[in-house]
Amino acid sequence: MQVQFKSIKNRISVSIIVSSIFIIALITVFSYNMFRDIVFENFDKTNTVFVNNYATRFNEKKVQMLEDVESMSSTLSNYIEVEERIEYLTGKLLRDENIYDYMFISDSKGSFVTTDGELGDLSDRDYFIENKNGETTISNLLDSKVTGKKIIIISTAIYKNGSFDGIIGGVINHEKFNSFLKSFDSMEKEDTVILLDGKGNVVNIFEGPVPMIPMMDYSNNENVMAHKLGENHYYSRVSDIESSWRIIYRTNTSWINKKIEGTMGKLVVAGLISLIIVFAYAGVLSKRISEPIVKLKEAFGKASTGDLNVRMNYESKDELGRASTGFNKMMDKIHDMTYNDILTGLSNLRYFNNKLENLIVDAKDNRSEIGIIEIGVDKFKNVNSTLGIEVGDKLLMEISKKLAEKIGYFHSVCRVGGDEFALILMSDNLRDEIFDAASSLITELSDVWEIDDKSIFITVSAGISIYPYHGSDAVELIKSSNVALQSAKKDGGARLETYNDFINQEFVDQLVLENSIRNAVKNMDFYMKYHPIYSASEDEIRGIEALVRWNDKILGEVPPDRFIPVTEDNGLIIKLGDWILEKSIMDLMTFKKIKKDIYMSINISSIQLMDYEFVGRVIELIEKYDVKAGDLEFEITERVILDNSSNVLEKLKTLRMLGIRISLDDFGTGYSALSYLTKFELDTLKIDKSFVNGINSNKSNRFIVSTIIDIGKRLGIKVTAEGVETIENVKELKDMDCDGLQGYYYSKPLLKENMAELLVKDVAEKL
Repeated sequence: MQVQFKSIKNRISVSIIVSSIFIIALITVFSYNMFRDIVFENFDKTNTVFVNNYATRFNEKKVQMLEDVESMSSTLSNYIEVEERIEYLTGKLLRDENIYDYMFISDSKGSFVTTDGELGDLSDRDYFIENKNGETTISNLLDSKVTGKKIIIISTAIYKNGSFDGIIGGVINHEKFNSFLKSFDSMEKEDTVILLDGKGNVVNIFEGPVPMIPMMDYSNNENVMAHKLGENHYYSRVSDIESSWRIIYRTNTSWINKKIEGTMGKLVVAGLISLIIVFAYAGVLSKRISEPIVKLKEAFGKASTGDLNVRMNYESKDELGRASTGFNKMMDKIHDMTYNDILTGLSNLRYFNNKLENLIVDAKDNRSEIGIIEIGVDKFKNVNSTLGIEVGDKLLMEISKKLAEKIGYFHSVCRVGGDEFALILMSDNLRDEIFDAASSLITELSDVWEIDDKSIFITVSAGISIYPYHGSDAVELIKSSNVALQSAKKDGGARLETYNDFINQEFVDQLVLENSIRNAVKNMDFYMKYHPIYSASEDEIRGIEALVRWNDKILGEVPPDRFIPVTEDNGLIIKLGDWILEKSIMDLMTFKKIKKDIYMSINISSIQLMDYEFVGRVIELIEKYDVKAGDLEFEITERVILDNSSNVLEKLKTLRMLGIRISLDDFGTGYSALSYLTKFELDTLKIDKSFVNGINSNKSNRFIVSTIIDIGKRLGIKVTAEGVETIENVKELKDMDCDGLQGYYYSKPLLKENMAELLVKDVAEKL
């Protein structure tokens, strides 16, 4: 279960104490293990020296015995008869002091005779085979074939004239060999030396049972240690001697354990004393550490209630000092983010509201007026869409610098929206000054701005509201100035508007329209009509223009020139345009079943063309409905080309590479479209109906239409005339060699079913 502490002081104290207990315990255990390892390491070194000395002495004795046997072998090689050899060995036993019970000789086949006169065969013994191969050996513990007792044999070969002539050996009784070993006693009574032969047999003879020997691997020649913990601690060392025999040293180590236990007791006492010191220190340290933390907590508490002016006054170079400094920086940042605009550095809408509310309180007491001027960049979205958001941001920053220079004359200058700025003006002669100030701002800001080597011409509009006439609080005043600004922008821009009830109603109506359009796009409450395009030379339908329509339940039939601009402003044209595109292609499949050589002309907004996913969606729809790209024609306006030439050019080239035709709608109503006819690859020019309607009565219109048709012919671009309403229009246009005709003379825009019927009739008339 996790314990929760309300006090940081208690938490620090407990943390220090628990950590200290853990550290002290860890140090104690570590110290104990380290001391124990050091003791046993020294103990191991001491006994290693002892057992190696023991092995050296044993080896010296063993070498002496082997040399004696080899010396006797050399002498016996001079005797031929067995009796002479036995006589020599018997005399040797009687004459020299040694540990042999008896000696023996054998012939080359292994038949032996002892100095006691016993006969036998030892050809199957390992040592006989080893001697025959030229080795002098000391055997493992064996059972005597003569006496049946445990014996050890030292033997070597006898050579006669360089040939193997048998072996000579000495038989050592186990008990005599053990007496020899006892001469190597250790210093301690409880210590024991154990000798093992090559097979692991215990050579020593003990009074009582043979002592337990730790389980170890004695098969190699490396030294081995084994420790057994308990009341008696066994230390054993197998020493490397010049045979397969091994020496084990057993010693009592209870004294070592007692020494280690004593040291452990001292460490525990030292740990307890350390804990007492830690308890006292923890109280002092926790209070010192927790005091600034508590103050920091109180500061955070004030900040959470909305007090953005709270700061910490704790100066130190430690972590808490840095935390205090960090808190102050954080509060400065929050204050800036709350009341300052990040992009421009000007005060933001929140600050503007608070400032205005305070000024209104004073104005009520003094019965004075407050003027609000809201400035907005006309068609700012075009800057972002054509030049990029980064350029748009830099433009706003430059405008902000200009407006910041006005601080002093204006009470406050703030950025209150995307491209909108608000200024507060207070003066004894407010009504005269506010109009002059707003007009001056419009003139000064409506200019060419140099951003990233690009010349950007902008105009600005302004909306004015005055306290107390246009609002009694900050929210109402800002709303009123914004309504006036939007009205000024709507009427063309570069204008100044003062709030009044009439423009407020227009603003409300616009909001109703925008909300209705949003719901219509969400539910896709639109339908399509289709307007046929006739071939002037063949008098038959060659193309169909897709036209979107909207009939709202409340607003009724809303014309496209009213709702399409709204969808372009709020970005809904992307979703609506996708629906129009797919619906038109679907219906084209129906129309082509009636008349195969028909194409569909679809109006495309500049916003759609600027969307980087547009071309991909077009390709998906072509593949989905299995139509030919050549059966589609996209209509764009001159304004699209003029505003977005570099970006549109790339998209149009891609579309034409797919096989889609490009048509320039409303040609002749722009400003400089003629210069783009050679730059943009177009398939069709559509003459605006304002020129077509007057060609029979107006010479200027007739000249313009004739010139456009002539330009199209020279550039290899087909020309379609819109707004054809009379037979006179038809005849005049045919005389001018116009390619396509479209207008009420032939048909009004029709629903899908009616358009299909018209196609059937058109096909039937040509049969």
